[in-house]
Amino acid sequence: MKLALDLLHADSEAEVVAILRQADIWEDSNLWRLYGDKEGNFAQAGNQQSLPEAALVEKIVNCCDSRLMCACQLAGIDPESDDAPNSVRDAVARFFEKSHSDTEEAGTLANWPKAERIEESRNITIAATGDRPTQGRRARRMCITITDQAEGQSPSRLPKTILSLNEKNKQRIRFVQGKFNMGGSGALRFCGNLGLQLVISRRHPDLANSERSRDGTVDLWAVTVVRREEPSNKSGDPIHSEFTYLAPVGAELRPRGGEVFGFEADTLPLMPEQDDAYKREVSWGTAIKLFEYDTTVGQSNVLLKDGLLYAVERLLPEIALPVRMHECRGYGGQRERSSFETSIAGLVVRLEDGKGDNLEPGFPKSVELQVGRMHMKARLYAFREDRAQTYLHDEGVIFTTNGQAHGYLPKSIFTRPKAVGLPRLKDSLLVLVDCSSLATIQREDLFMSSRDRLSKKPIRYEIEEEIEQLLRTNPDLRRLQQERRQRDVESRLIEEKPLEKVLGRIFTASPTLQALFLKGQRLARPFAEGGGHGSGNGTGSQIGHREFRGKRHPTYFRIPGLSLGQVFTRNCENARRCRIEFETDAENGYFDRTSDRGHFELEIIDAPRLMEPPSFSLTLEDGEAFLNMALPSDAGVGDTLVLQATVRDPIVLDPFVTVVRLNIKAKQVHPSGPRRPRPQKHQGGDGQDQSRQGIELPPVIPVREHDEHWTKYRFDSQTACHVISDPVVVDGKTRVSHTFYINIDNASLKTEMKYTKQDVRLLEAKFKYGNVLLGLAILHDSEAAESRHSSANQRNLSENSDKESTEDTIRRVTAAVAPVLLPIIDQLSGLDDEHLEEFSAAGEDV
Repeated sequence: MKLALDLLHADSEAEVVAILRQADIWEDSNLWRLYGDKEGNFAQAGNQQSLPEAALVEKIVNCCDSRLMCACQLAGIDPESDDAPNSVRDAVARFFEKSHSDTEEAGTLANWPKAERIEESRNITIAATGDRPTQGRRARRMCITITDQAEGQSPSRLPKTILSLNEKNKQRIRFVQGKFNMGGSGALRFCGNLGLQLVISRRHPDLANSERSRDGTVDLWAVTVVRREEPSNKSGDPIHSEFTYLAPVGAELRPRGGEVFGFEADTLPLMPEQDDAYKREVSWGTAIKLFEYDTTVGQSNVLLKDGLLYAVERLLPEIALPVRMHECRGYGGQRERSSFETSIAGLVVRLEDGKGDNLEPGFPKSVELQVGRMHMKARLYAFREDRAQTYLHDEGVIFTTNGQAHGYLPKSIFTRPKAVGLPRLKDSLLVLVDCSSLATIQREDLFMSSRDRLSKKPIRYEIEEEIEQLLRTNPDLRRLQQERRQRDVESRLIEEKPLEKVLGRIFTASPTLQALFLKGQRLARPFAEGGGHGSGNGTGSQIGHREFRGKRHPTYFRIPGLSLGQVFTRNCENARRCRIEFETDAENGYFDRTSDRGHFELEIIDAPRLMEPPSFSLTLEDGEAFLNMALPSDAGVGDTLVLQATVRDPIVLDPFVTVVRLNIKAKQVHPSGPRRPRPQKHQGGDGQDQSRQGIELPPVIPVREHDEHWTKYRFDSQTACHVISDPVVVDGKTRVSHTFYINIDNASLKTEMKYTKQDVRLLEAKFKYGNVLLGLAILHDSEAAESRHSSANQRNLSENSDKESTEDTIRRVTAAVAPVLLPIIDQLSGLDDEHLEEFSAAGEDV
């Protein structure tokens, strides 16, 4: 027992090695057994999660699984039998809520009282110990101890459970998350340099009673240490690292094949109380300590917004059971319970608890999503500006199964101008896509086995394309995008007329710039009357302009003007999406609420040949439901498809059924060639409509240190130019408009101002116009490149989603050019023919 407690209280690799050396068990390799009893196990254990937080989450998920399996066995049910729960939520409902799992709200922590979540969280704890950073000194990697009061393991069971690989322990259990019996080993590669992990465990006494006859160690505590053994230069030894664990019992007879230590004790102090990591005594359960764990998030207080807490909640948006996290590294503050510990109930619960302060009014929104035969639910969270940084990192779309994130798309997906076009929501938007209802083979094709990233199979790109369509056509997101753009841009338009005049003279004087920018095109003022105040797809939302009070159980769900039993017929162009609008008196959360929710189904009931169901998204808002549908890929011109849309309600006896007949027509091709110029309109004192005249120039907004744009767009002293590209509607057509934000407090500009003899206003103007020209040139090059590669399919775009965006390129290049921009403008502008002769003469001398 002393060895176990000494190792538990050690907070560095050096301390662990010293303890084991003092016991004469560190150097003797015969006392250490191969992890999983497999040679070359580093390849399997090390090739799992790519980030340490994702690997840590697998440990937490294993604790939840163990709690569920323990509860199932204590109820007298074989976890692999037909009597066992069918899902994680089913198990939580039956064993923890003691409720019927056939209700929609069953098995979700969002419905638990806060006090109940706190009490249950004490059964799974996380404690951060070890060194912490101080001023002027970096911290060692912190240590993390995860402890549960669940099944527990005996010394004999440990090699076949926690220390195993591919034992199929959970392969036939339907209500647990872990299936592959290797996720727990993914954290080892992030444990310092030596891969050290301590395991202390004891079997639950009620389970031990039925196992005592076949396991003589079932009443003992087990203790072992996992380590990474580096390859030696000896012939015959492995050429790669291997993970081994301490197993000295019987090793004199079976070198490298012994059993783990076992010892007797009624209780052990394995669980934390407030900021004391090892205070609470427990009689059974498992404690796993990860030494010097290398996280990518800040290693300051784990409960702060940049700490481990929020990283875990992002990866467990809807965790099965609550967990209690403790900061035990001696941070100051009042000695109150809340100063050192908090419960983890998942990102969804945290957002719901703080919804009023964090989210835009009316959010989250729920959307039904179907791709072929795959049905999913998406929830859209639109944060108030600057509020998302606490909860998100680079995640834009998170895919979940049973509440755990299995992969994500970066937030750059929102900035794809043609596919989505929500650049102003890039740092304020989160989409959670629940994939729990997918068939096993679909989940296997969509996610990698490590459960931390998406595959590159066709299923991934089909789903991604449907999500893009959902985002691009959602009226509420369009409205929010437009509102934010209007706040930024509209007040600056009048102020920037001098810019248009200056650049006009520059363009006119340069044949090259004329060829690039003066194409006879005109960009309407983005918020001028008639220029498109509505959303990016021309369907402005009326939310907030009229009051709507929906019913919990609707009395109708229909296409406007369609009589009962009548078939709705319309034409649909081949290879284009079809949009159908319904009206209903259902409340907005009808398809997403936790209890008595509605269900929407869309199926083909008649077609000229067997076809896959259409992919679609369904958005419900204030009595209007918008069905955005993609035709089956094997449908063709001349085909007629008959579809049935069905809304089922758990209370309303008869479903709402709508039959739609689609006649597929040839895709219209708009004629190419030069357009006839529109006649100029004349208004106002100068005789011209100011919204239609001028060069195609962007709005330019000066940014100064610590103003709202400086903070919002993350400017620093080196930033020169930041561009946001917005889709806007002009004359009923969507175009991309670019807004330029120029840093007037750029360090290079301020240095030039300090030493110049020129009017500082002139320098500021040169800096502004120079950056605009640089940005326009990069945008022009990007558009030309896109045009050259317009035949590239969506998959290629998705595979390059991590590639630097054009806006990021502008930001990087202009920051790099800023120190030389003004000297180039001033010095080169002073060159004349006399200088040219001098250069020519110098060249001849060479």
